[in-house]
Amino acid sequence: MKRGQVNFFVAVGLLALLIVALAIVLNKWSAAPQQSQALPLVRTLTEKCLEQTLQEGIHLASMQGGYITAPPQLATVSFGGYAIPFAYAEGVVTMPSLEEIATEQLAPYVARTLDTCTDRYKAVSLRGIEIAPPKVTVTITDIYVKASLYQPITAVMSTGERQTLETFTAQVRSPLSRMHATASSLLAVQQKEPSKISITALSTSAFVAQTYHVMPQVLLTTLMDNATLLAGKPPTFMYASLLKKNMPPELRLPGEFVLGNAPYALHAVDADNDKLLFGSDSELFPVTPDGRVVAKASPGRYLVTFFVMDSRGQADRQVVEVVVP
Repeated sequence: MKRGQVNFFVAVGLLALLIVALAIVLNKWSAAPQQSQALPLVRTLTEKCLEQTLQEGIHLASMQGGYITAPPQLATVSFGGYAIPFAYAEGVVTMPSLEEIATEQLAPYVARTLDTCTDRYKAVSLRGIEIAPPKVTVTITDIYVKASLYQPITAVMSTGERQTLETFTAQVRSPLSRMHATASSLLAVQQKEPSKISITALSTSAFVAQTYHVMPQVLLTTLMDNATLLAGKPPTFMYASLLKKNMPPELRLPGEFVLGNAPYALHAVDADNDKLLFGSDSELFPVTPDGRVVAKASPGRYLVTFFVMDSRGQADRQVVEVVVP
């Protein structure tokens, strides 16, 4: 009996040890999937949000002339729900460079909106998580806009184990670089020859530029590729220009002049240095494009109205008595 009792208690003890060992193994086995899955989820969520916030920033910068947050000294015009700073104002180009868009607009935007997108990883089952402040670097190439994120994220597993991720990347296919180059070329023309900005449709090799007067002195320029234009979709780049008020030309002629065999040169001044076109109201006194009057009339005195017009439609006229000897 005593030997049987001993064998019974030994068996019970072994069974208890087996149960405890099995429980430990099962606990570790059940924790392993969480441990193996949580970290990839953190990485996936971070990089998805990095891509999403980068895409949002590219859209805002593209629709607001390169700016997401404009400097306070720049005036803006509201259009289509966007606050568009003036990329050109009375002869001065203020559109940011590609490097400034990357470092001063896109990178700060992604850094400050990333946390809202990840929602501090509440969707991932963890005992705890420690998130360091983000450091974002953005580079813009001909085809892509790329973001690199350095942000140590330490995940605390249910087992108490701590694992850390530090670096993340994302890229978005975007024509931002080429759109910016096209806009810069148009602004250079506008700065050199302001009279050309009134053209309502300008074509480049890859993009179509269209201009609209949203106010008398405010010109809006939109850029898009042909596919976007034909599909009737919104533009992919937009900027505003504040135009200098056009001053009319002024004819400066004497009240009377003698017109013999030699042509008489009309004189006018234009404060904007626009190209000028001259003319008269009489077929007897035609005017060449450069402002030279010739006589086709018989000798006598004639009252003739001469006019001058600049390339933006402003004009002046003056009535002069012309003497043909």
